[in-house]
Amino acid sequence: TLFRSFPLPHQGFITVYTDVTEQRRAAEQISRHQAELEEHIASRTEALTRANRELTAAVDSNRAITQALRRSEQRLREITDAIPAAIAYVDKDRIYRYANKGYAEWFGWSADQVPGRHIQDVTGQEVFEVVAPDVGRALSGERVTYEYQLTGRDGSPARARSTLVPDISPDGTVLGCYVHSVDVTEQRRTQA
Repeated sequence: TLFRSFPLPHQGFITVYTDVTEQRRAAEQISRHQAELEEHIASRTEALTRANRELTAAVDSNRAITQALRRSEQRLREITDAIPAAIAYVDKDRIYRYANKGYAEWFGWSADQVPGRHIQDVTGQEVFEVVAPDVGRALSGERVTYEYQLTGRDGSPARARSTLVPDISPDGTVLGCYVHSVDVTEQRRTQA
């Protein structure tokens, strides 16, 4: 209770009593709510700060993993480019996703020009018509080896032997096929 006294001009005084119980309760409640809100904000800020630290660590880790994968991919590319064979990967839509230097150069391309192109665009219509049935068999899940003739880099007839190995997912779906081709021109000439 709050009271105030006021003197009267002739004698005595007046005292006014005011019940402030509800105001005090409301002020205490506001104070409690404010303290709870501040505690909640501090807790959420701490949680967000912790999550941000974890996210930053994850991003840094992903960057390191990405760099390691790029180095590994570059190393594998260097290895496949050094192998005296033409190596490629074709997806189920007959689109190249990878070709080593030897494979690309066999058809007059650079290795970075082949990925994303259809087999027909890379090999040309004549070779595509010859290899299309075998590619179809490989994309059906069958390992296939075949030979075909094409025009070599120097313009003379050449022979190649290709082995197509299906890339099969754990659920049995054929995702594409790996291509391994070698120039057998000299071998065939010797046999002839």
